[in-house]
Amino acid sequence: MTQENVKSQGNVYNKNTDINANTTLDLYDTGRQLNVSGAAALTVTLPPVADARAGWSALVLFSSNHSHVLQINGDDSGILYGMMRSAMSADAAAGDDSVTITASPMGSNVIGSTIEVFCDGSLWHIRGETPNGVTIA
Repeated sequence: MTQENVKSQGNVYNKNTDINANTTLDLYDTGRQLNVSGAAALTVTLPPVADARAGWSALVLFSSNHSHVLQINGDDSGILYGMMRSAMSADAAAGDDSVTITASPMGSNVIGSTIEVFCDGSLWHIRGETPNGVTIA
């Protein structure tokens, strides 16, 4: 199935998906709002660039106070490019493979942090904001 068919027939656009366990996303998760919450820090893994293809996108919202990670697939040659703006610093991702939204030991939390992620067919791109620290590695 082509990605155009997924968009029009897969009924995935504007769908909310709750993530409360470590998760690996796939082609059919494009266009979703991913609500990341849980009793512990979670890792959300993007699909390989070759599977996602140009146009894959998602909005990741963090709704629990843990140090969550958004990462590329370990088998992938794609890398993250973009910018995360935080209250503590502004960090650019230039060829990195993960973003960690850091829960602060001072009581500040990651609730409300967002990352928009999209694929251009060969690389992953991110932009986002967090009221807390962010690590891009």
